[in-house]
Amino acid sequence: PRLALKPHATYGVPVKNYIDQSQEFALCAVALAYPIIALLRAKRTLPAVLLSAVALGFVLILLVACWRLGTVITRREAEHAAPSARADGKVWE
Repeated sequence: PRLALKPHATYGVPVKNYIDQSQEFALCAVALAYPIIALLRAKRTLPAVLLSAVALGFVLILLVACWRLGTVITRREAEHAAPSARADGKVWE
C-alpha cells in the first residue's frame, strides 16, 4: 500500500488520467489482434468473434476517453477565454 513513485505521495483513490488510460486501452486492443488472427486461421470462429468483441469494447472505451479529454480541454479553454468580472462588477477589457 505504501509503494509510490514519489516519496511524499498522498495515498488514496487514484485520479483519472485520460491520456494514460486511453493508451492502455489502445495497447490492449492491439495486443488482441494476434490471438484473433491465430484463431481465425485455425477456423475457431466463435472464440475469435468473442475476442473481437472484447477488442471492440477496448476501442469504444478508448474513443470515449479521448472524447471526454477533448470536452474537458475545450471547456477549460472556454473558461479562460471568457472575460471575468472585477470586484466592482465591471468587466475587464
